[in-house]
Formats: sequence, C-alpha cells, structure tokens
Amino acid sequence: MTLNKVTQILLACVLLGLLLAACDSSSPTAAPTVPVVEVIAPTPETGTPETVEITSPVEWFIPAAPLAASWNVSLAPGQTETVLMEPKEGEAQFHLLFLLTRGHVLYNRAIEVVLTTFQERGIITSAAVVLAMDPETKLADVDKCLAALEYAEANGYDLIYPIGSDATAAVHDNYRGGDLPVVALLAKDPVLLGQIEAYDVGSGTNIAYTSVSVPVDIQMTYFRQLIPDLKNIVILYDQNNTSTVKTQVEPLDVYAKENGFNLIPIAVTQVESNDATRIELQTLFPPIMNTLRHDDPNNNQSLFLLTNSSKIVDVFDEVVKLAGDIPVVSLLQEQVQEGNVSAVMSVAVSFDSNSILAAVYGIRILQAGEEPGSLPVGLITPPDVAINFMKARQINLRIPFTLFETASKVYGIDGYLVREKGQIIP
Repeated sequence: MTLNKVTQILLACVLLGLLLAACDSSSPTAAPTVPVVEVIAPTPETGTPETVEITSPVEWFIPAAPLAASWNVSLAPGQTETVLMEPKEGEAQFHLLFLLTRGHVLYNRAIEVVLTTFQERGIITSAAVVLAMDPETKLADVDKCLAALEYAEANGYDLIYPIGSDATAAVHDNYRGGDLPVVALLAKDPVLLGQIEAYDVGSGTNIAYTSVSVPVDIQMTYFRQLIPDLKNIVILYDQNNTSTVKTQVEPLDVYAKENGFNLIPIAVTQVESNDATRIELQTLFPPIMNTLRHDDPNNNQSLFLLTNSSKIVDVFDEVVKLAGDIPVVSLLQEQVQEGNVSAVMSVAVSFDSNSILAAVYGIRILQAGEEPGSLPVGLITPPDVAINFMKARQINLRIPFTLFETASKVYGIDGYLVREKGQIIP
C-alpha cells in the first residue's frame, strides 16, 4: 500500500471521527449565446484534463460538460424555444423530447442524467429540449405544451419526458391516449394528484408515472428522530403551486391534526420575481418567529420545512437566514449543500435517483417494448437522507447517530462533502 493511499485512509478516518463526535448517540431513533468553460475527466490518450467550451443558444438551458462533450447543441430551425441535441458520434437510435415549463439548473441536471444513463447502456440518443412557459406570468403555457407535443409527433420523436409537476399535469390533461409514450420526470405524487388510482398499478394509458414525493408518515419518522420533542412544524410553500399543496401541505395537515402537531403555514403569493418573494418572506417571518420563541424558548420543539415548490427553491437561502437557529429541513436533497447556507437535513427522493429511474423506464419502453401504461408508479425507497454537520453545529443541534448511519450524503463540520451515495470521500 502506498504512502498516499495510507494518508487518504487516515484522513477519511479522522473525518469520520469528527462526525461521530458531532453525533448524539443517545438520541432516539431566445437569448445570446452563453459561454461556459468546464473541465471534464482526463482523456484516455493524454491523461490530462480536456477543457470543453460549453455554449448554448438560450439562457434557460445550459448543458453540462458530459453533454457538451457528446452532443452538439443548437436551436431548431424556425424555433426560438426548442434546443436540439445531436450526438457527435454515431447515429441516434432513439429521439427524446424533454418538455419544460421553466428553466432551472436542476432540470438541466435531470436531462444530463437521463441522457447519460441511456449512453452508459450503449444507447445513442438525440434530444429536443422545449420550453413551454408564458413569458409574462412565468407559468406553464398550455398552448406551447400542445405545440411541443405536435412537434414531437411531426418530427419522429420516440418518447416524451415532461419535467416537473406542471409539465406532467399539462401532458396528463391533454395527451392521455396520445400516439407517443410519456415518462414523467421530477414530478410529485400522481396518486395524490388524481392522475392514477394506485401506486402498484399502471395508468392503462400512454403515460408512465414516477414520483419524487416521500409519504408523510415516513417523513415524520425522520423528523422525530432529529427532534424527539417535535411540536411545531412551519411549512413553506407557494400558494399557487397546486401540486405542492395537494401532495405536501394537505397530507401533512391531516397528519398533524391526527397526531397533535402544530402545522404553521407560510404561503408565499408574490411570485413574479425572487426579490418580491424575499420581501414577502421578510414580512411573514417576524410574527411566526415571535410565536416560536414564546412557545419553544429552547428551540428543541420546532423546525422549518421547505417544500419543493419552485419559488421556495429559488429563495431558500433567504429562508435559512430568516430561520436563525431553528432547524431548517427540506424535502429537496439539493438544498443540503456545501457551507452553512444549507438546510440541516433533507428527507427526499434525490432528483438524480428519480432521473435514473425515469431513464430506466424509458429504456424498458423503447428497447424492451413494454407498454408505459403497464408500469407501476416509479418510487424510490427508502428516501435519500442528507445532513450538513456544519449547519447543525452552527445552530447547536445534535444529530442522532441513527440519522448519521442512514444518510447517503453528509457534509462535515467544515461544510465540505465527506460522504456521497453512502461512500466516504477521502
């Protein structure tokens, strides 16, 4: 064993020891081109990093380095909101269309994961990425969604991936029984949304559903491990986001009433811009903080819960700041991140996990010939737990050892990633 390897192992052990010391083992269980430069893996020929200049004809979709390395990116002829991705090598076996109702870096990542999952299985694909958003309201534009579906049929696409609950709802409402198969990607619980009757059966249509939602009773198991005397849950959401209200707020409200918790809503309505939402939060927080200080002066019975409403996701750093030393927990794994501008814990289906599952469903449909309507709702269990020990230390919160054992992603007391996908990072 080399000295370098020994050093890496010792460093990993030290990091693990520091984390264990922080655990509480006694606790219960159309725009101008946007250039970006990234460095990707060493090339086999030279063993040195290959620098890839990433360009995109739009601002709402910037492909990551692996996509830029393997696909050419351009606007579709005569289109202003359709980006084409053609493989640089080989002929595409299948043509995929991704339907977005807003641009977001997390959606870019989902597209990357789906395409690279196909690629890792030796399947060459091309893709179209279509934005169907009303530029005034920033909401889903149903007419643009319908036009995208017509475009897919007219141009020989094989499979449609609506990304997000709004895009999935538009396809569900307007394209059930359509000619092309559909796999929902990064969408919330289709049973609670009334899109399908049960989790263990297929839709019987051209649509296969997946879900990023975690059942409320499972969420609460983790929350009560983190805060054994939990009494107050302040839930933040976009009042206009129907899918969040139906799948995350209403089920938790029922659970709270049945189990003696106080569910305190913070529902934002000013969503025309992030600045407007931040100002609204600065107005809504003070009276709730005063209530919590009075009812829970020791900060050991309360938490803030972030839903994955897009608007809350966009301003979550503001929530973390306003919450002070009260724990912030998220239903989106990506909000537990490096540094202390982070939720202390998330209980979620990671977007990467859901994207891989959606890709596998697509492969089963296209390669194996399975009917999308025969596939049960794609669920990930158990959920992905992420913890930030730096944030926990900052707010004087002890992490139970059982949660540390469970977590697939862990940021250490210095704020850096030390465990990912259950593996220690030296």
